[in-house]
Amino acid sequence: MTHYKRKPLPIDAQKSTLWAVSALASVGVGVGVASAGLGMFDLVNRQTGRAHRMAMKGGGAGVSLPVSASFSASPYGYFKTSREVNFHDFNGIWVEVGELNLAVYAWNKVTFRDGASPTSPVLGTTKMDGRTWALPGAGKQHGITEIMFSDGKPVGDVDIEININLKQKEDVRTKAQFSAQIGYKVPSDALFDFDRDNLKQTAVWALQDAGDWIRTFKDTGGKVQITGHTDSIGSPEYNMGLSLRRARAVANWFIAEKYCTAADVIVIGKGETKPIEPNTRPDGKDNPYGREKNRRVEIVVLT
Repeated sequence: MTHYKRKPLPIDAQKSTLWAVSALASVGVGVGVASAGLGMFDLVNRQTGRAHRMAMKGGGAGVSLPVSASFSASPYGYFKTSREVNFHDFNGIWVEVGELNLAVYAWNKVTFRDGASPTSPVLGTTKMDGRTWALPGAGKQHGITEIMFSDGKPVGDVDIEININLKQKEDVRTKAQFSAQIGYKVPSDALFDFDRDNLKQTAVWALQDAGDWIRTFKDTGGKVQITGHTDSIGSPEYNMGLSLRRARAVANWFIAEKYCTAADVIVIGKGETKPIEPNTRPDGKDNPYGREKNRRVEIVVLT
């Protein structure tokens, strides 16, 4: 069962422009042309794969029946935000929802505003439509959002944009061929103190969440590849060793907590060789934001 109001993890602060949303349920009560509504959505960061519930509380106007509602999830609507945002940025903003429910089919248009006012600039917009179970009705709802941090898992199938291209990557120990299925990134700062390879006490929150993710995809029977990465501070040789030690520490924790077995795990250290952001700015100055992104542990389930 999903539990709401969990403590957000560091990965939930990771910013992205790639998002998806599904309308889980909505209820509208009409009095003339006015109405009051409550909507519940599943909001997904498509770069991290994390998902949390989002409530919309407010009112609106429409031509609905005295009561209109949808009770099952719609297909995901994909959208790009006008700037990089995280789950915290979606909390307390204005959202507008256009709804058409036809008993076994529902159509929704969702517009997020970049602020708590209906006149704030548009942050992103998307449409969702498909089969669902709904009471007939039509109208528009609007209100203020509340992010309800949960177990981080999407309620349905959604395309995640962090696939790592490891096709035909050979494991030298087993000589078996694997191809990457999907990846999960954990910022190193959530797991380790600076220049350390022993897990922080608070790392358990991020690792439990990553472990649940492994179990979600592990039923394919594939290997779990854990890869450590660093930024460019320090010598390449030192960073290669540090990244490998950190990957091993994560692997050992998963094995000890029985999220996978030692036979399931492939551990790799890439050091500073695979940055996902520049470590320096074009003028040669330090780029702390880029280095933060590069300090990470990537987990991939291989099939």
